[in-house]
Amino acid sequence: MTRLVLLAGEESNDDEEDVAASTKLWQAVKIIAIADAVMSLDNVIAIAMAARGSYALLMFGLAVSMAGAALIMALLERFPIIIWAGAALLGWIAGEIIAKDPLITGALDPAMAHSAWMVGGTLGAIFVLAVGLWRRRMVRRGPDEV
Repeated sequence: MTRLVLLAGEESNDDEEDVAASTKLWQAVKIIAIADAVMSLDNVIAIAMAARGSYALLMFGLAVSMAGAALIMALLERFPIIIWAGAALLGWIAGEIIAKDPLITGALDPAMAHSAWMVGGTLGAIFVLAVGLWRRRMVRRGPDEV
């Protein structure tokens, strides 16, 4: 959820005490390359499995994946509402999962289960958006105004 809130708010360089800054260009390039490789590994594995041994399909899948990522980044920069919609969707899913927990559903009448899931999803989405808006307001105020 922290990553979700970070996406929904504006960037702040004040909250990065745990990230080691690099004074050397090649060290920074190495850190970025490793992070990119780790984050892309699941996508590459999925494409390789879908290609089923065909190198042409593998290359096509990787090209489409990279072009799609560039397109999505351009859309996110142009239309930030997409980030908020994604945050609300993730909050909805989290709230629905919590509402579907056996501990909660066991205490409810089975006829009310669907309503509980809807309420849980709605509350989850509202919670994530509220935290994102609150964080955005705090970042805009700055440390002196809090």
